[in-house]
Amino acid sequence: NSHTTPDELLTEYHFRWRDAAQAMGYKTQKMLVHKRNCIMCGGHVERMPACRYDAKMGTLLSHIPMAEENGVEIVPDTVVDKLVLEKKGTDWVATGVWYHEKGQPPQKAMAKKVILAGYMGSVFVLYNSGYGPKDLLGEKLLVENSNVGSNIEGHVSAMLGGLTARMDCEVHQPGDGNFGFWFFDDKDSQGSERLFILSGAETRDWSSFNGAQDFALEARAPEFGHKHKAWMRNNWKEWRYLVGGKFYGPLSAYSHWSAPKGRILPNGSYQFDENHPTLTKRGQELSEILRALFEKMGAKDIRIGGEEGDRARTSIRKFIHEVGACRAGVDRKNSVVNSNFECHDIANLFVVDATTHPRVTSAWSGGTVAAVVGTFAAQRIVANHFRRSKV
Repeated sequence: NSHTTPDELLTEYHFRWRDAAQAMGYKTQKMLVHKRNCIMCGGHVERMPACRYDAKMGTLLSHIPMAEENGVEIVPDTVVDKLVLEKKGTDWVATGVWYHEKGQPPQKAMAKKVILAGYMGSVFVLYNSGYGPKDLLGEKLLVENSNVGSNIEGHVSAMLGGLTARMDCEVHQPGDGNFGFWFFDDKDSQGSERLFILSGAETRDWSSFNGAQDFALEARAPEFGHKHKAWMRNNWKEWRYLVGGKFYGPLSAYSHWSAPKGRILPNGSYQFDENHPTLTKRGQELSEILRALFEKMGAKDIRIGGEEGDRARTSIRKFIHEVGACRAGVDRKNSVVNSNFECHDIANLFVVDATTHPRVTSAWSGGTVAAVVGTFAAQRIVANHFRRSKV
């Protein structure tokens, strides 16, 4: 069900963007969408898949009914708090989980094997269970492995400090989402300092931009009063012709030697070198690429950080699309699980989500990577532990 967006759903802005990027020497590609029976109404937003049809399938319609048919009990409104860990001889063994249903006290569920499958939530279950780095867990530590919560690669949200450009064609399109075109800028880094730049920069996606009311507060607007009233009367529709500053241009830590790895703390915050030369250098280059791109598109009044001029102000934010917090590897010195997704330190414990992926992908690596890892892990677990000859 993967296919490109029909041209009819794109605006003149998208095609100008493509032509300008190609004129700058970039190889553009059209964005793929992954939907079934999509009528391309344009109402889909990536972060809010509210489709009345079946264009945005989820596990509720696909995998969960299959699981229930095979005897899997689904417990709704439930949070797993921590593992039940028991010491058997010199080994630690996972024998179940503590969990709580909504509004109910904690309960214990015992099992011969425990499989953690989520996204970053697996790390916090392990922290709560006393498994992880000694410097973070202190007296709560039961089993030490400094790699739990570390080795995180991801896309660092590197954004300009509010870049806007005025166009003479309509930019905004309801439900624009990730439609349009994209290209990579690698320089000489072989992907380790990659910028992924996407045309889908709709005005709704910058600074929570929501139409005329936000346009009234825009930096170029006069002070409130008669001048502001006249300016709004004559120009408020202009917000449809502004390119917002939120470009999907993450700095991908695609190769470990080029950008810093992160670490997630028990409180959910991240530790990483925000001032690493890779990030600041590529953030500056991103601003230069976008300015040149807008100029070739015929944009006017290009501003960075609400100011005129060429000075770019970048803001390096936390990781998105992160992987590696429970990294898979042969050696427990730099990993948490092995190639069969079995925990190095705790018997009968498996971690089967995106946290085990040792390298971030160039583009999105959230649910897609989690799904691929989960499927691959399921095949290995069934082959190694649940064949009839082993039951």
